Amino acid sequence: MWWPDVATIKGAQRGIEQGVAAVGLAAAGTALVVILRWVGAWAWVDVAILLAAAYGIQLRSRVAAVFGLVWHVFGMVLKMIAVNQKGKTALAIGLLFLVYLINGVRGTFAYRRLRVAEAKTASDPST
Repeated sequence: MWWPDVATIKGAQRGIEQGVAAVGLAAAGTALVVILRWVGAWAWVDVAILLAAAYGIQLRSRVAAVFGLVWHVFGMVLKMIAVNQKGKTALAIGLLFLVYLINGVRGTFAYRRLRVAEAKTASDPST
């Protein structure tokens, strides 16, 4: 559950699903904060970027997975610096999302590697 085995297509897809879930939940949470507190129109840009990353990860894009991970880490650092956020709950949720996003990156890279290997095996006449 926390660290899927990405040595198989099924495991890689599980990692991808975790990445999509983490970015999707981050987008939903950000949208909820914007609606309830109205923190500014620029926060909607963050929501759009997160949704685009989730969509890209769903399409098994390695670029989107890495971008989602970097965006999350960047956002966590900014929040902790700007707001001086020291809450253990926020940190725990951020770390959970971090693990899921790392799994998304692992899943997209493994999926690509496994599909290439599968295609090579299928096209190799010696097997």
